[in-house]
Amino acid sequence: MESLQEELLEVHVEDTKGADQTGWILSEDYDELTNTYLNDHILRLLPSFDPYMLGHAENSVDARYYKRVYRNAGWISPVVLLNERVGNPWEITVTE
Repeated sequence: MESLQEELLEVHVEDTKGADQTGWILSEDYDELTNTYLNDHILRLLPSFDPYMLGHAENSVDARYYKRVYRNAGWISPVVLLNERVGNPWEITVTE
């Protein structure tokens, strides 16, 4: 870090739990990083038993959806994932 001191820029960002975090980036990367679309909402549809849901995402599930996501007999429902927060399960309905 000391050898790069003149090339580094201190940044403050909010982590996924809303806590302020301090980090460092290369000064030359600042413009490119601030012009990205990282603040846009990211929506994903995860299938049943998606690896993301097999453990570490458990804390991201809203309490009102928990029993609908992690069902009896070890079933894990397909879910909507918005900005790393697990929402309501989704399903496909075929109509004729």
